[in-house]
Amino acid sequence: SVGAQFKSTINYDWGNPIQSPSSFTPSVITAASKGNKSNLDFTVQRSRLSFNFIGLPDTDNQLGVYIAMIFNNGGNEYGVKINHAYAKYHGFTIGYTSTLFSDQTAIPYTIDAQSPNSTANFSNTVVNYEHRFQNNMKIGVGLEKNVNSITTNNYTNKVSQRLPDMPLYIQYRWNKNSHIRLSSVIRNISYRNIETNSNNNIFGWGAKLSGILEFDHFTLYYMGTCGKGVASYIEDNLGQNIDLTPSANKNGTMQATKSWGAYGALQYNFSKRLFSTLIYSHVRNSMDSYKSGNISFGDQYKYGQYAVANIIWSPNKYIQTGLEYLWGNRNNFDNTSHHNNRIMAMFSVSL
Repeated sequence: SVGAQFKSTINYDWGNPIQSPSSFTPSVITAASKGNKSNLDFTVQRSRLSFNFIGLPDTDNQLGVYIAMIFNNGGNEYGVKINHAYAKYHGFTIGYTSTLFSDQTAIPYTIDAQSPNSTANFSNTVVNYEHRFQNNMKIGVGLEKNVNSITTNNYTNKVSQRLPDMPLYIQYRWNKNSHIRLSSVIRNISYRNIETNSNNNIFGWGAKLSGILEFDHFTLYYMGTCGKGVASYIEDNLGQNIDLTPSANKNGTMQATKSWGAYGALQYNFSKRLFSTLIYSHVRNSMDSYKSGNISFGDQYKYGQYAVANIIWSPNKYIQTGLEYLWGNRNNFDNTSHHNNRIMAMFSVSL
């Protein structure tokens, strides 16, 4: 099968505009220059094509290949970008897709492509295995590419990684849509100690609680993540170079950043075709080097907030439209802070 979605958005920012027309990311908010405190933008970057192939259907050896691409090449640039390319067979998933540490069904719908800034979710190269017990229990374990971003100084360097990350989860579902999931990830991050001319390793870990609770006309989405050396697993920390930072206590050594993030989202379903969602999300990082008075880390990302209110209407199964308000702010270790507001309108057609 072949699928296509045309998604058009228009957004208006005021405060300190974010330069991406499709993603609202608090961690990239910086002070706007004079005359640039507001911005109007249009994009169809989130439009996508998908291809789904199934071999030996309805047999014990059924296998599948899925490929999906969007037209976002970063910022305002258009280009083809693969966001899924994987094969499935007997519970195994091999390829490029969302990390097993994520919980895709527990992520609330937003017009914003970013989703809540504390979402534990990014795409990775994976070899994962999942298994369902009866109808209500499910487990998963995997080996995934070690993706990290670190800050170095004159005494430390980045090196290639030798060991994969290992995520795993256990999930319990008690009705058609409600579930709770416990997830964890362990990893090893290598770096170069220039003082001793040797490679060092730091152990990182992460834990997450997520799920959905459905009742009457309401749906509650929640996710909470904490860990050390796993900052990149939290959406807003991607690219902030804070999985590891240089230690203030000893030249040539590094420390793992302590990070946590959580969100809650309440969706009210007026009908099968009309719903509205309120979301609040928070991300926070802690670095001992800054506590020790190392002011070179003053402009590093300390914490960010993200809030959303939207209303989404689907007049039929092909068309969806909606309106969304977003607010976010970024706070650094030196106590500087910047915020931004955005209103987004969306029209999409899915076939």
